[in-house]
Amino acid sequence: MIIIYGLGNNEPKYLDTKHNVGRVVVEQLAKLQGLTFTKVKSVMVAKSSEVQYVYSLDYMNTSGNILNEYIQFIKPQDLQLYIIQDDSDQIILNSKIVLGGGTAGHNGITDIYKYLLNWGTNLSDILRLKIGIRPVNNTSKSLVFVLSKTNKEEQEYLANLTNQLSKNIELITKNNIPKLQNIINTK
Repeated sequence: MIIIYGLGNNEPKYLDTKHNVGRVVVEQLAKLQGLTFTKVKSVMVAKSSEVQYVYSLDYMNTSGNILNEYIQFIKPQDLQLYIIQDDSDQIILNSKIVLGGGTAGHNGITDIYKYLLNWGTNLSDILRLKIGIRPVNNTSKSLVFVLSKTNKEEQEYLANLTNQLSKNIELITKNNIPKLQNIINTK
């Protein structure tokens, strides 16, 4: 089973922030594929025949706990986990697909990593789409910009990125990650 999990905060004041780009992309992916979300436990899920698009109804910092609750509920025999997240270390309008990797202080990723063994998953098996949110030439702490609203240019970038993912979803289902990286990864 393939789960694409978009990280974000569910509280309305956070929905249009840079910190929620993971959730935005997952919602848009499902919409492009004509899928609708339904509530299951503490997540929203949209299912195709091969992929489940999931986002939490709670906060970023509990992403692992909420996902763990869902995975324990559905009990998949074989799990492939793909995470879509914001990346405050990467310049805005850039994206990068990586396998595994450290948390870089991202609380959502830190919480997810606590539960990997519960799912029979290794860190090196997790695919992560990291979407840059750091403004150019900004050396301030991420708290300064991470909860700021996305602007029109950033929203257009997310829409284009989502379209590319949607057009190439079979690369995820067929586990052709190098080809997907060639399409998605930017500077």
